[in-house]
Amino acid sequence: MTLLATPAAALAQEQGRRNRDVFIASGEEDPLSIGDEDVYIDVAPFVEFDAGWSTASRDALIGPGDDQRARIGRGWLFFDYGLGSDVTGLAVVNFSNIDDTPLQYLWIDYQPTDRLTLRFGQQDANFSMQQRMGSRPALFADVAENGTLQAPAAVGVSILYGEIASASRPAWKGTTSTISPFGNGINLSGRATVAPWMQGEDAVHLGLAVAASHDRRLPLSYAGSAGTGIVDASPVKTDDFGPRGRSRSANAEAAATFGRFTLQSEYTVLRADATQRPAATLHGGYLGALFFLTGDHRSYSAATGLFERVDPTTSLAQGGAGAVEVGARVGHLDLGDAEPEAGAQTSVAAIVNWYPTKRFRVTATHVRTSIDRREREGTIGSTLLRASFVY
Repeated sequence: MTLLATPAAALAQEQGRRNRDVFIASGEEDPLSIGDEDVYIDVAPFVEFDAGWSTASRDALIGPGDDQRARIGRGWLFFDYGLGSDVTGLAVVNFSNIDDTPLQYLWIDYQPTDRLTLRFGQQDANFSMQQRMGSRPALFADVAENGTLQAPAAVGVSILYGEIASASRPAWKGTTSTISPFGNGINLSGRATVAPWMQGEDAVHLGLAVAASHDRRLPLSYAGSAGTGIVDASPVKTDDFGPRGRSRSANAEAAATFGRFTLQSEYTVLRADATQRPAATLHGGYLGALFFLTGDHRSYSAATGLFERVDPTTSLAQGGAGAVEVGARVGHLDLGDAEPEAGAQTSVAAIVNWYPTKRFRVTATHVRTSIDRREREGTIGSTLLRASFVY
């Protein structure tokens, strides 16, 4: 697994000190931050409340217990910490699922130079833009179908390296590699991104990642979704690739931000095999576009290769209406090469995002998913309403 190649200074801004600079500039004290500039702990809660409903053209597509009318989608508590000028880290407590996954992430970074970072611990694979961005700045409510083909989180070691070009050629490029030999086999991956064009706050982003998983003790399997997390169903899925399953995958990504417009797309191809079954090639991707109805803009960071959280031009707290954004996404996932009954699915999603302030987000989305699977053809409609708070 890998994480995005990011200079140490950009990492510090991305994963820690989210609020301290604001309070220092204003002369105020951050009540959720203690310590000084080198030794500190910053606390940041992140909570999502979900409600929704679903319909299906056939009863077999959604089981009786698959439709959750309401839930806490995420209840996480972030602890960013620093132990000196070149040692930082992150711990995330999952209080919405404290029994099964008490620690969502736990890592420590050592930054010997401005461009090099070594990361040790439980961390996301940096295999795709939508994975690395996570839920806080995400354009859409849930990841697209190809998320099932992308490298999972693991315990391991990451080597992160990045470089920002001169202002006359404002491109960013970098590569990373990670070895995670602990527990479930060995996982290797690498990712590189570049911003070939930047003009003011507008930018074009390109990325490519590869990954390989070897000697997996746990069975490998891949499944689609009903489009939103409120519906816990897998209308298309493969059997297990095990024992000692292996996989090799590649992911291409392209994104852009132009004024009020934002575009994001990815395509993933994965080759999976095991000792007791034939190999199969699985693939899927998405294309999404959004537009601000208000005079707002989604910022892009060349240092991290990611879109940032929306900060409304005029927030509700300032007497404005906040930022309002509408968009659509088309996604596809094809698992049919694994076995004929695995199937394929295509989805179309529409979304409205309202950001009353930088810390609050309200989302309404509807996803219609077409299923092409032996004895399970049909469509699923899923509607999700989400309220999020991010400190």
